[in-house]
Amino acid sequence: MNIALACYSFKVLGGRERDCLEIAKGLAGLGHDVTILTTHPPQSGLKAPIRLENLKRAGWSNHSRIAHFAGAIQRWRKHAHIDAIIGFERLPGLDFYYAAGQPWPHRSRFEMLLPRYRLLVEFEAAVFARGSSTFVFFLAENQAQMFRKIYATPEDRSLVLPPTLHPDRRAPETFYGERDAIRSELGIPDDHRLLINVAAYGEQKGLDRIIVALADVRAATLLSVGMTDADAFVTKARQAGVADRVRFIGYSDRIDSLIGAADLMVHPARVEATGTVIIESLLYGVPVITSGICGYADHVSKSGAGQVLGEPFEQQALVAALQASLQPEQLETLRSKARDYSGVLAASPSMSGVTKIISKTIQRVIASSSTT
Repeated sequence: MNIALACYSFKVLGGRERDCLEIAKGLAGLGHDVTILTTHPPQSGLKAPIRLENLKRAGWSNHSRIAHFAGAIQRWRKHAHIDAIIGFERLPGLDFYYAAGQPWPHRSRFEMLLPRYRLLVEFEAAVFARGSSTFVFFLAENQAQMFRKIYATPEDRSLVLPPTLHPDRRAPETFYGERDAIRSELGIPDDHRLLINVAAYGEQKGLDRIIVALADVRAATLLSVGMTDADAFVTKARQAGVADRVRFIGYSDRIDSLIGAADLMVHPARVEATGTVIIESLLYGVPVITSGICGYADHVSKSGAGQVLGEPFEQQALVAALQASLQPEQLETLRSKARDYSGVLAASPSMSGVTKIISKTIQRVIASSSTT
Protein backbone atom coordinates (compact mmCIF):
# COMPACT_ATOMS: atom_id res chain seq x y z
CA MET A 1 0.00 0.00 0.00
CA ASN A 2 0.92 3.65 -0.37
CA ILE A 3 0.81 5.19 3.11
CA ALA A 4 1.46 8.79 4.16
CA LEU A 5 2.32 9.82 7.73
CA ALA A 6 1.44 13.42 8.65
CA CYS A 7 3.48 15.03 11.44
CA TYR A 8 3.51 18.83 11.59
CA SER A 9 7.13 19.37 12.64
CA PHE A 10 10.28 17.49 13.63
CA LYS A 11 11.98 20.61 15.00
CA VAL A 12 11.72 19.08 18.47
CA LEU A 13 12.20 15.31 18.55
CA GLY A 14 9.71 14.33 21.25
CA GLY A 15 7.99 10.99 21.76
CA ARG A 16 5.36 11.55 19.06
CA GLU A 17 7.96 12.53 16.47
CA ARG A 18 10.20 9.58 17.33
CA ASP A 19 7.23 7.22 17.07
CA CYS A 20 6.36 8.64 13.66
CA LEU A 21 9.87 8.02 12.33
CA GLU A 22 10.05 4.49 13.77
CA ILE A 23 6.62 3.58 12.38
CA ALA A 24 7.62 4.98 8.98
CA LYS A 25 10.74 2.80 8.98
CA GLY A 26 8.73 -0.21 10.10
CA LEU A 27 6.05 0.22 7.44
CA ALA A 28 8.70 0.64 4.75
CA GLY A 29 10.39 -2.51 6.02
CA LEU A 30 7.10 -4.37 5.58
CA GLY A 31 7.04 -3.40 1.90
CA HIS A 32 4.72 -0.39 1.98
CA ASP A 33 5.47 2.78 0.02
CA VAL A 34 5.87 5.43 2.72
CA THR A 35 5.79 9.22 2.54
CA ILE A 36 6.17 11.60 5.49
CA LEU A 37 4.27 14.90 5.28
CA THR A 38 5.65 17.72 7.42
CA THR A 39 6.49 21.44 7.51
CA HIS A 40 9.81 20.99 9.29
CA PRO A 41 11.77 17.83 8.34
CA PRO A 42 13.99 15.92 10.79
CA GLN A 43 17.56 17.18 10.91
CA SER A 44 19.06 13.74 10.36
CA GLY A 45 17.15 13.31 7.11
CA LEU A 46 15.36 10.21 5.85
CA LYS A 47 16.74 7.28 3.91
CA ALA A 48 15.15 5.65 0.87
CA PRO A 49 12.66 4.15 0.30
CA ILE A 50 10.90 6.63 2.65
CA ARG A 51 9.97 9.82 0.82
CA LEU A 52 9.60 13.27 2.34
CA GLU A 53 7.09 15.94 1.34
CA ASN A 54 8.09 19.24 2.93
CA LEU A 55 4.81 21.17 2.79
CA LYS A 56 4.97 24.95 2.88
CA ARG A 57 4.14 26.49 6.25
CA ALA A 58 1.91 29.57 6.32
CA GLY A 59 0.01 31.57 8.95
CA TRP A 60 0.72 34.06 11.74
CA SER A 61 -0.36 31.91 14.68
CA ASN A 62 0.16 28.29 15.69
CA HIS A 63 -3.47 27.33 15.11
CA SER A 64 -3.59 29.05 11.71
CA ARG A 65 -0.43 27.18 10.67
CA ILE A 66 -1.99 23.89 11.78
CA ALA A 67 -5.10 24.75 9.73
CA HIS A 68 -2.92 25.49 6.70
CA PHE A 69 -1.08 22.19 7.23
CA ALA A 70 -4.42 20.34 7.23
CA GLY A 71 -5.43 22.03 3.99
CA ALA A 72 -2.04 21.39 2.38
CA ILE A 73 -2.36 17.67 3.12
CA GLN A 74 -5.73 17.46 1.41
CA ARG A 75 -4.46 19.43 -1.60
CA TRP A 76 -1.44 17.14 -1.85
CA ARG A 77 -3.66 14.06 -1.59
CA LYS A 78 -5.65 15.04 -4.68
CA HIS A 79 -2.57 14.50 -6.82
CA ALA A 80 -1.03 11.58 -4.92
CA HIS A 81 -1.94 7.91 -5.22
CA ILE A 82 -2.38 7.26 -1.50
CA ASP A 83 -4.26 4.41 0.14
CA ALA A 84 -4.18 5.85 3.65
CA ILE A 85 -2.99 8.83 5.68
CA ILE A 86 -1.98 8.32 9.31
CA GLY A 87 -2.03 11.55 11.28
CA PHE A 88 0.16 12.31 14.27
CA GLU A 89 -1.76 15.57 14.70
CA ARG A 90 -5.54 15.94 15.14
CA LEU A 91 -6.62 16.98 11.66
CA PRO A 92 -9.78 16.60 9.56
CA GLY A 93 -9.71 14.14 6.68
CA LEU A 94 -7.41 11.54 8.25
CA ASP A 95 -7.92 7.85 7.61
CA PHE A 96 -6.05 6.86 10.78
CA TYR A 97 -4.85 8.78 13.83
CA TYR A 98 -2.03 7.84 16.20
CA ALA A 99 -3.32 9.28 19.48
CA ALA A 100 -0.20 10.66 21.11
CA GLY A 101 -2.08 13.06 23.37
CA GLN A 102 -5.00 13.68 25.68
CA PRO A 103 -8.28 15.51 24.99
CA TRP A 104 -8.12 19.28 24.83
CA PRO A 105 -9.37 20.61 28.18
CA HIS A 106 -12.88 22.04 28.14
CA ARG A 107 -12.56 25.75 28.87
CA SER A 108 -14.92 28.51 29.84
CA ARG A 109 -17.51 29.70 27.35
CA PHE A 110 -15.42 32.80 26.69
CA GLU A 111 -12.29 30.77 25.87
CA MET A 112 -14.32 28.49 23.63
CA LEU A 113 -15.09 31.52 21.47
CA LEU A 114 -11.40 32.17 20.83
CA PRO A 115 -10.24 31.15 17.32
CA ARG A 116 -7.41 28.95 18.60
CA TYR A 117 -9.52 26.92 21.00
CA ARG A 118 -12.44 26.68 18.57
CA LEU A 119 -10.21 25.29 15.82
CA LEU A 120 -8.41 22.80 18.07
CA VAL A 121 -11.68 21.41 19.40
CA GLU A 122 -13.16 21.30 15.90
CA PHE A 123 -10.17 19.35 14.60
CA GLU A 124 -10.29 17.00 17.59
CA ALA A 125 -13.97 16.29 16.99
CA ALA A 126 -13.20 15.61 13.31
CA VAL A 127 -11.10 12.67 14.49
CA PHE A 128 -13.00 11.31 17.51
CA ALA A 129 -16.68 12.22 17.11
CA ARG A 130 -19.15 9.42 16.42
CA GLY A 131 -19.79 10.63 12.88
CA SER A 132 -16.11 10.59 11.90
CA SER A 133 -14.62 7.82 9.76
CA THR A 134 -11.09 8.15 11.18
CA PHE A 135 -9.76 4.97 12.82
CA VAL A 136 -7.88 5.71 16.05
CA PHE A 137 -4.83 3.97 17.47
CA PHE A 138 -4.91 4.66 21.21
CA LEU A 139 -1.74 4.18 23.25
CA ALA A 140 -3.29 3.38 26.64
CA GLU A 141 -6.66 2.16 27.93
CA ASN A 142 -7.30 5.14 30.24
CA GLN A 143 -6.58 7.49 27.33
CA ALA A 144 -9.16 5.66 25.22
CA GLN A 145 -11.71 5.95 28.02
CA MET A 146 -11.18 9.74 28.23
CA PHE A 147 -11.92 10.28 24.53
CA ARG A 148 -14.82 7.81 24.45
CA LYS A 149 -16.43 9.58 27.40
CA ILE A 150 -16.29 12.95 25.61
CA TYR A 151 -16.96 11.92 22.00
CA ALA A 152 -18.63 8.49 22.25
CA THR A 153 -15.98 7.18 19.85
CA PRO A 154 -17.14 3.71 18.75
CA GLU A 155 -14.92 0.92 20.05
CA ASP A 156 -14.96 -0.80 16.65
CA ARG A 157 -13.32 2.30 15.18
CA SER A 158 -10.31 2.19 17.48
CA LEU A 159 -7.61 -0.07 18.87
CA VAL A 160 -5.51 0.23 22.04
CA LEU A 161 -1.91 -0.60 21.15
CA PRO A 162 0.34 -2.44 23.61
CA PRO A 163 3.11 -0.45 25.37
CA THR A 164 6.11 -0.12 23.11
CA LEU A 165 9.83 0.29 23.51
CA HIS A 166 12.07 1.72 20.81
CA PRO A 167 14.95 -0.44 19.56
CA ASP A 168 17.49 1.72 21.41
CA ARG A 169 15.57 1.36 24.69
CA ARG A 170 16.58 -2.19 25.59
CA ALA A 171 18.58 -2.58 28.79
CA PRO A 172 22.30 -2.92 27.92
CA GLU A 173 24.28 -5.73 29.54
CA THR A 174 26.73 -3.17 30.94
CA PHE A 175 23.88 -1.14 32.45
CA TYR A 176 24.89 -1.12 36.13
CA GLY A 177 28.59 -0.93 35.33
CA GLU A 178 28.05 2.46 33.65
CA ARG A 179 26.44 4.15 36.63
CA ASP A 180 29.55 5.34 38.45
CA ALA A 181 31.24 6.58 35.28
CA ILE A 182 28.22 8.63 34.20
CA ARG A 183 27.64 10.11 37.64
CA SER A 184 31.32 11.10 37.79
CA GLU A 185 31.06 12.65 34.30
CA LEU A 186 28.02 14.69 35.41
CA GLY A 187 29.73 15.80 38.62
CA ILE A 188 27.15 14.22 40.93
CA PRO A 189 28.46 14.22 44.53
CA ASP A 190 29.00 10.76 46.00
CA ASP A 191 26.54 11.45 48.82
CA HIS A 192 23.74 12.72 46.51
CA ARG A 193 20.81 10.84 45.05
CA LEU A 194 20.29 11.44 41.34
CA LEU A 195 16.77 12.31 40.10
CA ILE A 196 16.04 12.40 36.37
CA ASN A 197 13.34 13.98 34.22
CA VAL A 198 13.24 13.40 30.45
CA ALA A 199 11.19 15.92 28.49
CA ALA A 200 11.29 17.97 25.32
CA TYR A 201 8.65 20.26 26.86
CA GLY A 202 9.50 20.83 30.52
CA GLU A 203 6.28 22.42 31.71
CA GLN A 204 4.13 19.68 30.19
CA LYS A 205 6.18 17.03 31.99
CA GLY A 206 6.28 18.85 35.34
CA LEU A 207 9.95 19.84 35.43
CA ASP A 208 9.12 23.05 37.28
CA ARG A 209 7.30 21.03 39.93
CA ILE A 210 10.43 18.96 40.58
CA ILE A 211 12.65 22.04 40.77
CA VAL A 212 10.40 23.58 43.42
CA ALA A 213 10.28 20.30 45.35
CA LEU A 214 14.06 20.02 45.29
CA ALA A 215 14.30 22.84 47.84
CA ASP A 216 12.76 20.47 50.42
CA VAL A 217 14.69 17.38 49.32
CA ARG A 218 18.25 17.54 50.54
CA ALA A 219 21.27 15.65 49.18
CA ALA A 220 19.65 15.16 45.79
CA THR A 221 20.60 16.41 42.33
CA LEU A 222 18.19 16.68 39.39
CA LEU A 223 19.18 15.83 35.82
CA SER A 224 16.95 17.35 33.11
CA VAL A 225 17.34 15.73 29.69
CA GLY A 226 15.78 16.59 26.34
CA MET A 227 14.97 20.31 26.17
CA THR A 228 16.46 22.53 23.49
CA ASP A 229 15.70 25.73 25.44
CA ALA A 230 15.95 25.49 29.22
CA ASP A 231 16.44 29.21 30.06
CA ALA A 232 13.13 29.56 31.92
CA PHE A 233 13.91 26.52 34.05
CA VAL A 234 17.44 27.69 34.76
CA THR A 235 15.86 30.87 36.13
CA LYS A 236 13.33 28.80 38.09
CA ALA A 237 16.14 26.78 39.69
CA ARG A 238 17.99 29.96 40.61
CA GLN A 239 14.86 31.46 42.18
CA ALA A 240 14.26 28.26 44.17
CA GLY A 241 17.83 28.32 45.44
CA VAL A 242 18.70 24.94 43.90
CA ALA A 243 20.62 25.96 40.77
CA ASP A 244 23.73 24.15 42.00
CA ARG A 245 21.74 20.90 42.20
CA VAL A 246 20.19 20.92 38.72
CA ARG A 247 21.96 19.77 35.54
CA PHE A 248 20.45 20.56 32.14
CA ILE A 249 21.29 18.39 29.15
CA GLY A 250 19.68 18.85 25.74
CA TYR A 251 18.79 16.04 23.39
CA SER A 252 20.90 12.94 24.02
CA ASP A 253 21.32 9.69 22.11
CA ARG A 254 22.18 7.82 25.31
CA ILE A 255 18.93 8.21 27.24
CA ASP A 256 19.13 4.61 28.42
CA SER A 257 22.49 5.12 30.14
CA LEU A 258 21.41 8.41 31.71
CA ILE A 259 18.22 6.89 33.10
CA GLY A 260 20.19 3.90 34.30
CA ALA A 261 22.56 6.15 36.24
CA ALA A 262 19.67 7.69 38.19
CA ASP A 263 18.17 6.63 41.50
CA LEU A 264 14.68 7.82 40.65
CA MET A 265 12.71 8.87 37.57
CA VAL A 266 10.42 11.79 38.46
CA HIS A 267 7.62 12.45 35.96
CA PRO A 268 4.85 14.62 37.51
CA ALA A 269 3.43 15.49 34.10
CA ARG A 270 0.56 17.88 33.46
CA VAL A 271 -0.08 16.51 29.95
CA GLU A 272 0.83 12.94 29.05
CA ALA A 273 -0.96 10.32 26.99
CA THR A 274 1.35 7.49 27.99
CA GLY A 275 4.74 8.40 29.46
CA THR A 276 7.14 6.06 27.69
CA VAL A 277 9.93 7.10 30.07
CA ILE A 278 7.95 5.36 32.82
CA ILE A 279 8.30 1.91 31.28
CA GLU A 280 11.83 2.68 30.10
CA SER A 281 12.84 3.47 33.68
CA LEU A 282 11.26 0.33 35.07
CA LEU A 283 12.97 -1.68 32.33
CA TYR A 284 16.30 -0.30 33.55
CA GLY A 285 15.50 -1.08 37.18
CA VAL A 286 14.90 2.57 38.13
CA PRO A 287 11.86 3.39 40.36
CA VAL A 288 9.37 6.03 39.24
CA ILE A 289 7.29 8.81 40.78
CA THR A 290 4.64 9.94 38.31
CA SER A 291 1.32 11.75 38.08
CA GLY A 292 -1.82 9.67 37.70
CA ILE A 293 -2.81 11.22 34.37
CA CYS A 294 -0.08 9.27 32.55
CA GLY A 295 -1.35 6.30 30.57
CA TYR A 296 1.53 4.09 31.71
CA ALA A 297 1.19 5.03 35.38
CA ASP A 298 -0.56 1.73 35.96
CA HIS A 299 2.77 -0.04 35.41
CA VAL A 300 4.13 1.77 38.47
CA SER A 301 1.15 0.58 40.50
CA LYS A 302 1.41 -3.00 39.19
CA SER A 303 5.14 -3.22 39.87
CA GLY A 304 5.08 -1.43 43.23
CA ALA A 305 8.27 0.25 42.07
CA GLY A 306 7.42 3.84 42.95
CA GLN A 307 4.43 6.05 43.57
CA VAL A 308 1.55 7.39 41.49
CA LEU A 309 0.50 10.89 42.57
CA GLY A 310 -3.21 11.65 42.76
CA GLU A 311 -5.09 14.27 40.76
CA PRO A 312 -5.48 17.18 41.18
CA PHE A 313 -1.75 17.55 41.71
CA GLU A 314 -0.49 18.71 45.10
CA GLN A 315 3.06 20.00 45.42
CA GLN A 316 3.47 18.74 48.96
CA ALA A 317 2.47 15.24 47.87
CA LEU A 318 5.40 15.25 45.44
CA VAL A 319 7.78 16.42 48.18
CA ALA A 320 6.54 13.71 50.54
CA ALA A 321 6.87 11.03 47.85
CA LEU A 322 10.44 12.08 47.08
CA GLN A 323 11.47 12.21 50.72
CA ALA A 324 9.98 8.77 51.44
CA SER A 325 11.30 7.11 48.29
CA LEU A 326 14.86 8.32 48.82
CA GLN A 327 15.17 6.76 52.27
CA PRO A 328 17.93 4.11 51.87
CA GLU A 329 15.88 1.04 52.78
CA GLN A 330 12.83 2.18 50.84
CA LEU A 331 14.89 3.04 47.75
CA GLU A 332 16.49 -0.41 47.74
CA THR A 333 13.05 -2.03 48.00
CA LEU A 334 11.77 0.06 45.08
CA ARG A 335 14.84 -0.79 42.98
CA SER A 336 14.32 -4.49 43.63
CA LYS A 337 10.70 -4.28 42.52
CA ALA A 338 11.66 -2.35 39.38
CA ARG A 339 14.23 -4.98 38.47
CA ASP A 340 11.67 -7.73 38.99
CA TYR A 341 9.21 -5.96 36.72
CA SER A 342 11.81 -5.30 34.02
CA GLY A 343 11.38 -8.90 32.86
CA VAL A 344 7.68 -8.26 32.18
CA LEU A 345 8.51 -5.18 30.10
CA ALA A 346 11.37 -6.85 28.24
CA ALA A 347 8.80 -9.31 26.87
CA SER A 348 6.55 -6.53 25.54
CA PRO A 349 6.44 -5.87 21.76
CA SER A 350 9.13 -3.72 20.20
CA MET A 351 8.13 -0.80 17.99
CA SER A 352 8.57 -3.07 14.97
CA GLY A 353 6.06 -5.49 16.48
CA VAL A 354 3.56 -2.71 17.09
CA THR A 355 4.10 -1.45 13.54
CA LYS A 356 3.05 -4.89 12.27
CA ILE A 357 -0.17 -4.53 14.28
CA ILE A 358 -0.74 -1.09 12.74
CA SER A 359 -0.05 -2.43 9.23
CA LYS A 360 -2.48 -5.36 9.59
CA THR A 361 -5.14 -3.07 11.04
CA ILE A 362 -4.82 -0.59 8.15
CA GLN A 363 -5.16 -3.38 5.62
CA ARG A 364 -8.16 -4.84 7.45
CA VAL A 365 -9.96 -1.49 7.76
CA ILE A 366 -9.36 -0.58 4.11
CA ALA A 367 -10.49 -4.01 2.93
CA SER A 368 -13.62 -3.76 5.09
CA SER A 369 -14.51 -0.27 3.83
CA SER A 370 -14.05 -1.33 0.20
CA THR A 371 -16.66 -4.07 0.58
CA THR A 372 -19.29 -1.82 2.19
